[in-house]
Amino acid sequence: MLAKWLIRGILGERSQEHKNAKMERKSAKLAHKISRLDVKAAKIDYMATKCQYKSQHKKLSWRQKKWQKKADNLLKQASKLQEISRPQEGTQPEAPQVEPEATGRWVKDQEHDITILPPRYEDVCLQHQPPPYEENVTEKTKLYPVLM
Repeated sequence: MLAKWLIRGILGERSQEHKNAKMERKSAKLAHKISRLDVKAAKIDYMATKCQYKSQHKKLSWRQKKWQKKADNLLKQASKLQEISRPQEGTQPEAPQVEPEATGRWVKDQEHDITILPPRYEDVCLQHQPPPYEENVTEKTKLYPVLM
């Protein structure tokens, strides 16, 4: 009986860990998608301003209308993309609070993405310096270049 309870507890913990990991991956995917949509909206917004500029500087009236219509359509697309990328508060389920783990490259916690950088070249070189050269040596030894 005790073994069954222990196994259930272990399996429950594992399934909870799997759920948490899945939710974390999903939230990372959504964050990436939001950033892509923001970039796309910015590009479309730029095109809209370009079209508005052209509509103001073209001399023929049908060309002005054409560029103004294109600018309006692009502004609508940009606003739709921004609405998709930034939904209203409370519509998205909250991800479970998970303790951050170092993966070697980056750590993700509740507020920030923290990038763990490798040690600087100078720090590594200073750690592995040979002992200082002594000038009072009677025998001169041949020095070879060290390849890093």
